[in-house]
Amino acid sequence: MQQSVKILFATALFLLLFKRTNPMKTTPAGIDFIAGHEGFLPYAYDDFNPAKYIMPGDPIQGTLTIGYGHTATVKPGQRITEAQGKKLLAQDIQAAENWVLKNIKVDLRPWQFDALVSHAFNTGGSSNLAKLVNGAQTVNFGGKNYNLGQWWTQSYITSKGKPFAGLQRRRNEEYKLYTENFYT
Repeated sequence: MQQSVKILFATALFLLLFKRTNPMKTTPAGIDFIAGHEGFLPYAYDDFNPAKYIMPGDPIQGTLTIGYGHTATVKPGQRITEAQGKKLLAQDIQAAENWVLKNIKVDLRPWQFDALVSHAFNTGGSSNLAKLVNGAQTVNFGGKNYNLGQWWTQSYITSKGKPFAGLQRRRNEEYKLYTENFYT
């Protein structure tokens, strides 16, 4: 009996240490999934009008963006190479991975992790999504109850309050990736 307790304890300790020292990472397919949804543009643009290169003083209606969906340090008039865009993408993916690792408490398959990283990359993360993934049956928002599929596909589909078909498509494809291991 005492030997089996020692083995169980050693196994639990190993799994705890392994999980801490070997956190999940976005797969190459997951990186391609995110990059494909973001697309690459080498100039600062307004996500309401990606075709227009934003210069200092130009009005911005949506979110100032560059490269593969990078928004944190963009300045009007900025241009980057694709190599610089890939570096920013890697940094932004790492931030999204950190959000998932911090907020999701259940074990995930690699494709589920990729789907959650894509969502966090694009939205900054959703506490309601984390609650649902972690086991809540529903979350209440704005007086309406949402299950996982409803929340995932009906939330975060706007930019500055304006609905975007591309965001709706992305949420649907992320949910399909999460539930079906289907990379589009």
